[in-house]
Amino acid sequence: MSGTAIKLVALVLMLIDHVGQFIPGMPMAFHWVGRVSAPLFLFCMIWGLVHTRSRLTYLSRMYGIGLFMGVVSFVLNMVFSDAAVPLTNNIFVTLFVTGVIISIYDMFQSDPAGAKRLLTMFLVLQGISILVTSLIYNVWQFDAFARLYLSFLPNVFHCEGGVAFVVLGVFMYLYKDDIRLMSIFFAIICGVYLVTAVFTNLSDLSAVFMKEYQWMMVLAIPFFFLYNGKRGAGLKYLFYVFYPVHLWILFYVGNIVLR
Repeated sequence: MSGTAIKLVALVLMLIDHVGQFIPGMPMAFHWVGRVSAPLFLFCMIWGLVHTRSRLTYLSRMYGIGLFMGVVSFVLNMVFSDAAVPLTNNIFVTLFVTGVIISIYDMFQSDPAGAKRLLTMFLVLQGISILVTSLIYNVWQFDAFARLYLSFLPNVFHCEGGVAFVVLGVFMYLYKDDIRLMSIFFAIICGVYLVTAVFTNLSDLSAVFMKEYQWMMVLAIPFFFLYNGKRGAGLKYLFYVFYPVHLWILFYVGNIVLR
């Protein structure tokens, strides 16, 4: 499968997951298959970084779309403040932060001095973002504004998927040339999710399937092996447009039309 084909699979699975998120009465299985989409987007982002002619342009575009999405989602959450399911999704933030860390790592191979300066600036900004976002979430308890701020100044702890997804993306990049090793590491992470879910829900193991089912992203592994190293048709702007638009539509339909 080409990179485009894998991205299209991820888009379809993501759509199914988000239908389950916003539309009442959908089967739990929608969320199970949806766990596969985020790892596939990480996988595609990694190879996008490898093949792009300009990482700066690539990451800037991702940041810009993430910021735009954050602003529009904030406005929608404010206008429809009584929505049963608010807009909280913004995978662009996670992909952007992960891509920046990967780029800093690579920069150490060619320009160690410049990489150290960039890393210092990145860590300072991360510290500021983590502090401010934590204050907004925990002290002021204004979740919608915290997500808006996060789209301006992302950090690894409060992005979608959290630090675990960022670390996962970095390690997937490090082992990108050895799919077997990458898949083993990926399976171990999924195993940790599963074991944690089991031991925190010993009194009700159904929660492993009905609530804490992130471990099911292990189903993404076969797609890693199917990747043929080719870009495919591209369609690079499809994800940037489809991701925010379909969320906004489902948010409106689920909270306004069907409520």
